[in-house]
Amino acid sequence: MTSTALKPAAAAVAPEEAGNLTRQVVRRFRSIAPDKQAAARAAALSAFTDWLGVTLAGAREPLVESLVAEAIEEGDGVRPLVGRPERLRLADAVLVNGAASHVLDYDDGMGAFSGHPSVSIASALFGLAAQRGQGGRAFLDAYAEAAEAGGCIGLLVAPDHYGRGFHGTATVGAMAAAAGCARLLELDESRTCAAIGLAAARAAGLKASFGSDAKPLQAGWAAVVGLTAARWAARGVTGAQDPLGDRQGFAATQSRSFDPQAALQPARNGSYAADIVFKPYASCAVTHPVIDLARELRAELGAQAGQVAAVTVRISPEADRICNIAAPRTGMELKFSIRVLSALALAGVDLSDPESFTDEVLVRPELKALSERATVEIDPAWPLWRHGLTLELADGTTLRREIESDTLKASADQRRVQVRRKFGALASRRLGAERSASLLAALDDLESSADMSALAEAVRA
Repeated sequence: MTSTALKPAAAAVAPEEAGNLTRQVVRRFRSIAPDKQAAARAAALSAFTDWLGVTLAGAREPLVESLVAEAIEEGDGVRPLVGRPERLRLADAVLVNGAASHVLDYDDGMGAFSGHPSVSIASALFGLAAQRGQGGRAFLDAYAEAAEAGGCIGLLVAPDHYGRGFHGTATVGAMAAAAGCARLLELDESRTCAAIGLAAARAAGLKASFGSDAKPLQAGWAAVVGLTAARWAARGVTGAQDPLGDRQGFAATQSRSFDPQAALQPARNGSYAADIVFKPYASCAVTHPVIDLARELRAELGAQAGQVAAVTVRISPEADRICNIAAPRTGMELKFSIRVLSALALAGVDLSDPESFTDEVLVRPELKALSERATVEIDPAWPLWRHGLTLELADGTTLRREIESDTLKASADQRRVQVRRKFGALASRRLGAERSASLLAALDDLESSADMSALAEAVRA
């Protein structure tokens, strides 16, 4: 059953603009062949499964507790939260779920997005679809359409937008969420462009926030911006009709790399939803290749792993700007310290466990000593995903490894298996093994679900 509380306003009469870039982006998902759309829905389901798992895991973090307390002080509501018992107003629930999904920095990523797509997309769409009683197929189509828009917008402004310090998860994410919510609200092209324009006028987020509570908050804000932009557009509020292509629009003002041709190129795997990848470790994705190298060398060394006298991590200048906090003071900052993470991986710390990222782990004597023997070198010629790790042992032996990671090489089936395993590990801690397994079965049948509100109730805790 679909709620009638919010109906799209009558479409404004607007001339068709052949050069309207925003309209071309809006049409992207619906112009994809049916088999690619089906694959995109399947990819969206994997992304949503991952999002639910990391949101359940982050639901009791201090930031989330603060946001819930603040929201309740302003007045409770009827919308359920993921992993929590409280009920809030829709926008507040979207903010809390969005922040909870990003607070552990364990959520999915997309190269074209230059960030994490689901923290804004899923947080907004799940709340809206559940409120309206919409089914799983409509939800997954909207998810895939939002991911398609987000990939196009991300490439439109790459690489300068992210390079100059904007947090793509929050900026691109707000507009992607608006596009997805517009699909759920069944807005026409003109109103969808207005929704994206309204979101673009408020899209914000800074990489300077990395390592602080502001980073996950930016994800929650992006979800709320996307939700409210689409709802306002449905009520007839107007926005720029080409906020992406206008010479004074989002892209032209916030990136020197403004490239419409790049924005409209075909997605690598047929759709941008199919390009979403999932983290094996609860840290910044750019740290993952070095963690992989450290784990590989630890396994190779065996009993000699305790004889490491010096560690040298080699990274690119871009990686240096993203994840090289030299002396992390908190578990949150640790997620962005490639130097310390390499030492922890060499010491055998399980970095797939969010509970490994605590303030206390930073002061454990044996880990602190190994971290202090690690240094970072910057190679100006290296690209973002090229990493190197050199170990010097007490007996003078030197081991060197390099990797240039392609995070899109896993197949859709492999990603689905990875996500299911990760979801089970995270959800069982919050819900117990039996409820976790039942929820996973419900997710497998999501596309045939008639009403997302039942799932929203099932993930309360």
